[in-house]
Amino acid sequence: MRTSKKMLAATLGAFVALGTAACGSGGGTAAPEDGPLMVAGERLADEQLWAAAQEEGTLTLYTAVGEERANEVVDVFREQTGLEVELVRLPGGRLVERVLTEQGAGQLGADVIMQSDLVLATQENEAGAFEPYCPPGLETVEPQLKQEDCSFYAAQTPIYAIGTNTELIPAEQAPRTWQDLLDPRFKGKIGLAHIGAGGSTWARDLFLRQKYGIEYWEALAAQQPLITGGAAGVTQQMARGEVQLGMVLPGNQSVTASQGAPLDLIVPADGIPSYAHWTGLASNAAHPNAAKVFLNWYLSMPGQTAVAQKGGDYPVIDGAPGPDFNGTPLPTREEVELVYPELTPEYASKRDAYMQEWFQIFGYAPES
Repeated sequence: MRTSKKMLAATLGAFVALGTAACGSGGGTAAPEDGPLMVAGERLADEQLWAAAQEEGTLTLYTAVGEERANEVVDVFREQTGLEVELVRLPGGRLVERVLTEQGAGQLGADVIMQSDLVLATQENEAGAFEPYCPPGLETVEPQLKQEDCSFYAAQTPIYAIGTNTELIPAEQAPRTWQDLLDPRFKGKIGLAHIGAGGSTWARDLFLRQKYGIEYWEALAAQQPLITGGAAGVTQQMARGEVQLGMVLPGNQSVTASQGAPLDLIVPADGIPSYAHWTGLASNAAHPNAAKVFLNWYLSMPGQTAVAQKGGDYPVIDGAPGPDFNGTPLPTREEVELVYPELTPEYASKRDAYMQEWFQIFGYAPES
């Protein structure tokens, strides 16, 4: 992972100060049962909400976040509050099918929904799956990343970056930009998830087309990449040496590197495509109070620190640290410029047509 010394020093200070308070085993813990919930100096629930949440004791989270990354963050919530979370993880397309089916039958099983695609989150909202709720901290989230009625909002913004296997590609030979992936020496050595794998891959490839035109897709296809059905699979193939480098989510890359895999991460110098995990309180939640505590925590400094340091994603509130890659912080949100392709008209209007072009260019047919 490459950052300037100045950036590294700035983010390292935030990492130490916030990580000690919020993520360590001695960090903020649940308050006494008859008092409000305090975590790392922040009040996350008043006495009434906290008592009701403790009585419920658990909540169900429907999420499109990668399972390992989601568990890393949820484990911090469990530790700091004592509340349990049942995690139901599905890719965005399958998640929306489940939400719409259950909502239509009046049997929505989620207390909190976390969707990886703005179009799909909007469909869920239009079906009545979200109940407006404005957690503390939402006021600092960029207006473009939240609905005015608090029905759903961005709780974290992952990025796409370039990953390498350091045993196969020395640091001095690693690519620095998306354009570097087109170097002939990388032909047949690149891994990537296909465009239709989820909101993240669609945002990534739309960004590349918007920046460099369809010619970039054509040149990348000529590199004969190994195409998978999901971003986590690219990191695993890289760890096994099946590919030397690839397009990756930093959180996946970090978790696998922490397990001993020889992996590195490069934030491309020619643009950082990002997307949101759109989050909100589920309508008619069975555990509404525990769900509200979870949502309050998620947008608090302890929660957003866990999102960054444990999940490897960019937080959305002011002053939170940048993502962590295997123990080393990346630049903070204020130090980088994230690009959100899903906020452009093409994200919805060109989706089907562009995806079909991509599949034709790459000669790839996704499994049904």
